[in-house]
Amino acid sequence: MVERAQPVFPAPARQARLQGVVHTVALVDTSGTVLDARILRGIAELDDAALECVKRYRFRPYVVEGRARRFWVEVPVTFVLF
Repeated sequence: MVERAQPVFPAPARQARLQGVVHTVALVDTSGTVLDARILRGIAELDDAALECVKRYRFRPYVVEGRARRFWVEVPVTFVLF
């Protein structure tokens, strides 16, 4: 991973004091940009924020035999109140 974004805690989830990990999977293109993200295991009130967060991530390209390839990667997004 080259760049990790921080999740934005939705106000209603913060007020309800929800915390936890949303498990996502992301499709990364040949330049390292996230093309698509999906929920594997989520928390309904945090799922949209987790997807928006993952879409801002940047990855190193996956190279096989000298060619960059698209790839899927699991990305957990943790929401913690301090």
